[in-house]
Amino acid sequence: EPREAMLQQQEDLTNTPSERQNMVFGQAEQRDWGLLTASMPDSSYCSSDGSRSRGGGSSSVSGRSAGRGGGGGRGPRARAYGEIAWDEIRLGHVIRPCGHYAHCTDDLRLLGVFFELAGIEEIQGDSVKLLLRTFKFLRLCDYSAEDLCSILAHTSSYFSRVHALCGDQMDARELGNVLATLMFLAHCFVQDETCPLNVWHRYLFRKYCPLKTLNAAVMRLMELLKYLLRLQDMDLQWRFGSLCAMLQPQDGAALLVSSPACAAVPLPGQGSTS
Repeated sequence: EPREAMLQQQEDLTNTPSERQNMVFGQAEQRDWGLLTASMPDSSYCSSDGSRSRGGGSSSVSGRSAGRGGGGGRGPRARAYGEIAWDEIRLGHVIRPCGHYAHCTDDLRLLGVFFELAGIEEIQGDSVKLLLRTFKFLRLCDYSAEDLCSILAHTSSYFSRVHALCGDQMDARELGNVLATLMFLAHCFVQDETCPLNVWHRYLFRKYCPLKTLNAAVMRLMELLKYLLRLQDMDLQWRFGSLCAMLQPQDGAALLVSSPACAAVPLPGQGSTS
């Protein structure tokens, strides 16, 4: 299928030797997850075939693509992002050099709002590349723009909770991997049809760590979150609305943006509202 071919192209790019000096996941050595895997037992989150889904949904990329005929989040290519006001986007100076990793311009705006909601003040370029590739991975799996916003809304809340517990012990190089792994947890919680962990590992984490290590990191994050993945309604509306406000009209309606809770955080290009 076309989307399978696009995912394979992304995997080939990740594994190209010329990229190894620029991408965390292309480096020859495998770094430890440090904090997340310390003293963790050999937990088993995946079944023997790597499947993991909620609600009886498909457990593969091909099944996910076949299950959704509509185009999820197709938009203008990221190379046409010159119109973005980078000085109004959180950490825009770090996102801009990585713009060619994005699937569309909306993903660059969404990433800035995501950083704002998660309270991220500093991040390395390698982590930005990974997050943009994760956005692209989800879009190529045919998740809609609203699906992506919901996943990011939950992820931003999860990260705030994890950072409050152990942020001072988190290595800067680990930040992107923690965020991407939290996105996996969020997509498992909010979606009926999910991509299993072994697929995430294949396309995003394979050059960073073994699947067993990624599996342990997932379980450690679940433990830090006390296995509570649901957000309070008002918190979810605020986060989801803030993200949807960044979408172009063709990518999805800005649901819940009119909610009073959504005015709590000024968005890029907007002043504070009362």
